Amino acid sequence: MPADDVDAAIDKIQEILMKKKGKSFKEYLEKVNKNTVIEPVNNEEEEQREKGSVRIKTNTVLDDIMGGGLPEGKSVLLYGEFGSGKTQTVFTATVLCKDLIIYIDPEDSFSFERLEQICKARGIDYADVKSRIILFKPKDWVEQLLILNSIGSPMDYDKKYGHKVALIICDSLSCFFRGIEFQGRQTLTLKTGFLREFMVDLRATARQHHCALIFTSQVSEEPVAGAYISKADTQHPIGGHSVAHQPDYVIFFRKGSGNVRVVRMIDSSHKPLAERAFVINERGIDDLPPETKAAKSYKKGEEKFEKKQQQELNLGKDGKEDKEEETEETEEKPEETAESQ
Repeated sequence: MPADDVDAAIDKIQEILMKKKGKSFKEYLEKVNKNTVIEPVNNEEEEQREKGSVRIKTNTVLDDIMGGGLPEGKSVLLYGEFGSGKTQTVFTATVLCKDLIIYIDPEDSFSFERLEQICKARGIDYADVKSRIILFKPKDWVEQLLILNSIGSPMDYDKKYGHKVALIICDSLSCFFRGIEFQGRQTLTLKTGFLREFMVDLRATARQHHCALIFTSQVSEEPVAGAYISKADTQHPIGGHSVAHQPDYVIFFRKGSGNVRVVRMIDSSHKPLAERAFVINERGIDDLPPETKAAKSYKKGEEKFEKKQQQELNLGKDGKEDKEEETEETEEKPEETAESQ
């Protein structure tokens, strides 16, 4: 395609986005002129809704750092490098979900074979799980964005399937936005705008269905040199701050030794920061056997992380630096795998 045609297409897309922006501004102006007011929510009703919400579980330590699982109406971003356990985590959540799952698979990593293996290992009816999965496999970023127009209303799914949508998954959010068409600064605003709007609209859809929402994202690497620099400080989700600020929970995944993976709560307004280790096996993701050397070693890392968080809180309170001897970095990987005794 000639360069002039490409520029014309980009201009047209920006024109469409400007019209959307203009519509929002026009709506705001109309409401201001009408002296429209917004009523506060009922605190009792909101508290009961929060306490009574259904939680999507993995039955692992990952649930622990989210207060028992991902609650309906909330969203979580799982990010980390390839092989860090993000897809295995959403597979496990899919198997354990009791209602409908809308699964968006831009990365083409969805596997019925793997789901069947997890179901078999957990004693769960695979045919039932498969019947409740609504799978979208977009071929490019255009189709990914069009999925927003393709998800029906709660009434549509209840009528067709006899179930409500309990979980929406997008694995991965950023896969199609790393292609050649988004290289260069001239398309940066488009890329981040598309990603942000996709997340905002999908969150609105999740709220409409009163369901939980999981995004996964690939990472960009910040070239920072240092012997004790944590990967959590150098790896960031594609899309930057405009993406990372959208979800209710942001969780970083990294590889441990062998089949061990480590997750760290990076941001949440609902729960404190925490770090946990788990293992990938035939059950999807699972807790480390507590009697193994690896479990004990990673447990020490979790305790060090929590201690560091407490020290930072104390520093903020009294302004005095804790003189206690620095502990080792939690990024250190023990030699033992989860199977080591």
